[in-house]
Amino acid sequence: SLSFLIVSGFGLQLGCLAAWLAFSVISPTENENQPDSFWRAVKIGVLGFIAAYLAIIPTMMVWRIVLDTLNFEYELQLPVQLVQNGGSNIEMALMTLLVVIAAPISEELVYRGFLFRYLNNRAPLGLAIIITAILFAAIHQNLYSFAPLAILGAALCVVYRLSGNIVSSITMHACFNLLNLVLMVYFTPIEA
Repeated sequence: SLSFLIVSGFGLQLGCLAAWLAFSVISPTENENQPDSFWRAVKIGVLGFIAAYLAIIPTMMVWRIVLDTLNFEYELQLPVQLVQNGGSNIEMALMTLLVVIAAPISEELVYRGFLFRYLNNRAPLGLAIIITAILFAAIHQNLYSFAPLAILGAALCVVYRLSGNIVSSITMHACFNLLNLVLMVYFTPIEA
């Protein structure tokens, strides 16, 4: 049910936050540059979202053609189905908070604040971006969204690296999730 999805989602996000906090104590940030200010990081996140979305759209179209050609069956994810079927106003408000605020914060702390930062200190930048992007896409467990999410994951790493402030990738991720939530709620999915 939508309620179970919301509760379990918030629990997962809290677990991610706890893991990031533990890592931050063990391995403090090793930034070579002074991080951007909060508002500059927000601006970079919004601009990064616009730029990334321009790359994500054609990637999504080509990826879908490839998977359709290979006869992969398109399956709408359960969370998407639950959101599109709707729920009470409280459930939808909580789902919006989860998708637009909690998930971007916790996922960015884990993937960019922990994993990417860890890999970037031990491997070449390109490899750190690729590994982080692939793991970010894989965790979402949907073959049809894998390539577009890998592009998003790479762009999130680049934005974080450019600004030196996790707020930039959180903002970008929140913009991406907000747009997709609006599309899920107000537009019917394109069936295969």
